[in-house]
Amino acid sequence: TNSTLAVSLQLSLDSVSAGVHNVTIGIYSRDAVNYISSSSLLVQTYIH
Repeated sequence: TNSTLAVSLQLSLDSVSAGVHNVTIGIYSRDAVNYISSSSLLVQTYIH
């Protein structure tokens, strides 16, 4: 069966500088045979 996974990513503005950052997240599911061990996300932050 297909399942929808929503990931919420929050970055604190006082600890993250402006620029491009690599964020690695790990997603595990005990009920799924296939799982994402680590997914690299390219996050670009803007300081207004």
